[in-house]
Amino acid sequence: MEVPHSYLWNSIRASSRFRCKYGSSHENCDNREKYCLDLSTWRSLKSKLDNKKGLRAHYLSPESQNEFITTCAVNVRRYVLDERESAKYYSIMADSTPDASHIEQTTHILRYLVRVNEGFIVQKRFLALLVDGIKRGSRSPT
Repeated sequence: MEVPHSYLWNSIRASSRFRCKYGSSHENCDNREKYCLDLSTWRSLKSKLDNKKGLRAHYLSPESQNEFITTCAVNVRRYVLDERESAKYYSIMADSTPDASHIEQTTHILRYLVRVNEGFIVQKRFLALLVDGIKRGSRSPT
């Protein structure tokens, strides 16, 4: 079920104003699907909120924030991979380098061509950052 992004953002804002967990009111159901189905209730809620002035800000709980970030990451990754599917040529670049604390970090970058009108544009998309966790090449104190 495809729902406009503005409705999803607005439903998340509404749940945060009332200190609700993301999808907490629905049992035995996928949270995001249930929010999409309950958007009709958002319209009446929105009209009530628009009439009130000076509302205090309430923020999502850490668990809800993590769920929201994960949902956004899945959608962005799906969009990038769908866009890459339409590209004729693509490449994956991996680069590994230690950070300031000498821990190896590897990045994966996806590059591909996107057709725009009569030409092409090179798109570069960050896919992943992998942290090894093992210190390498650290200097011993002298």
